[in-house]
Amino acid sequence: MLLTTLAVAVLTIPAATPATDHGKVTWFKGSFESALVKAKAENKLIFIDFWTDWCKWCKQLDKDTFSDESVAAEMKDIVCLSIDAESESGAPLAKRFDVHGYPALLLIGPDGKVEDNIGGYLKPDQFKEAIRRVRSGEGTVSGLRKKLAADPSNQGLLDALIAKLEALGDVESVKALDPEGKSLPLRRRALQEVAKKINETYEKTQKVDTELLTAFLPEEKHPDALFDGWEFMSQMNLFLAGQAEERGDAAEAKRCQGEHRNALKTAWKHVPATRVVQFGNSLAFTFYESRASLPAEDKAFALEVARSVNQVEKDNPSTIDTYACCLAMNGKKEEAVAQIRRCIELQPDNPQWKDRLAELEG
Repeated sequence: MLLTTLAVAVLTIPAATPATDHGKVTWFKGSFESALVKAKAENKLIFIDFWTDWCKWCKQLDKDTFSDESVAAEMKDIVCLSIDAESESGAPLAKRFDVHGYPALLLIGPDGKVEDNIGGYLKPDQFKEAIRRVRSGEGTVSGLRKKLAADPSNQGLLDALIAKLEALGDVESVKALDPEGKSLPLRRRALQEVAKKINETYEKTQKVDTELLTAFLPEEKHPDALFDGWEFMSQMNLFLAGQAEERGDAAEAKRCQGEHRNALKTAWKHVPATRVVQFGNSLAFTFYESRASLPAEDKAFALEVARSVNQVEKDNPSTIDTYACCLAMNGKKEEAVAQIRRCIELQPDNPQWKDRLAELEG
């Protein structure tokens, strides 16, 4: 996170004079407050490049991007500030925006509120694209607010705005939009707090306290947060299984492995559409790798997951392979072989599929 506060307080911060070797962009020579006065008077955006002397990518940004004629032309209608974040004059402004990673590139509206940050190093074309996006209001704070005002019941827009505000550190605006904390960004923050407590307990005691998460999940309502929580639960139990194996406690290892699979099964119920292929393929193959000790119901579950994934990505050899393995695990050898032959058709030069074919036929 590069910054935390959006509200503009009246602070007396001296001018942060830009270096002379920061490319061809026309840099404003004055304080942020002076730049804000100019931006308000002329209804312009403010761009701030926070850099340091030791930052390699800051220098690369100057060389590749800010020295590009088309970039300089793109920035002519923006009040641009080049700030050494560790200088006597620049440090107060960097602290004001809680800047830590460099280069930090902020775009601020004429009202003094941060509209967006566009990341660190960007090549000229990427940089111009980001500037044009912010100028058009696409994905910015004010742009999202405008869309939400036109469609106030759109939960996706509300989540997107809250996520943007949270990333920019505007906690007060987040609270105003979601006083009950029901949006996905705030639900994920609540989950992160639980994870933080679990990690702190582990650092002190070398014990993983799964009960903290067990108490949290039944009260959670947001499906995406539930998915994140159960995926985290699966990871904790996998870790505990490994610890038990190291101690030679086979019974505890088996129990934790079972809890690991149960958590994955529950996470699958809440999997977001964007994660179906990646998570489902990994889940099904994880079950396949444990097939020697897997109960029949878990084998059948893995097959259903693999089939669902394969229906989404029918020409992906990786998902077809997982589907074939799960078919074989459930005694459907002929169907499994047919799927692997399809992998060979799609990637005839990949020896992995021929090895898998020999494995399944054997």
